[in-house]
Amino acid sequence: MKNLPTLFLGIFFALAFSWTGLILSSHLFLGDLKSTTATLDEQGNPVEGDPLYPLKLSGIAREGKQVYIDGVDEHGKQKGSGRGSNPVPRV
Repeated sequence: MKNLPTLFLGIFFALAFSWTGLILSSHLFLGDLKSTTATLDEQGNPVEGDPLYPLKLSGIAREGKQVYIDGVDEHGKQKGSGRGSNPVPRV
């Protein structure tokens, strides 16, 4: 009974640090994403009041995504895995 406050304090700090880690890591990964709308005004700015979406991938990211999609067939198996082929590396 004399260690009960220490136990609750430890549980509280464990939950607080894990929650903070989840929030901060999400912010680091997603915080710098640019947002846009489905339609843009004459100057190319997002339209006020429309729902916001993440900006499309840049050229090299889109190419990498397409290489990955083309390298895997509909069953999830790597294409060209026969003898003498050059398989696409997975990212």
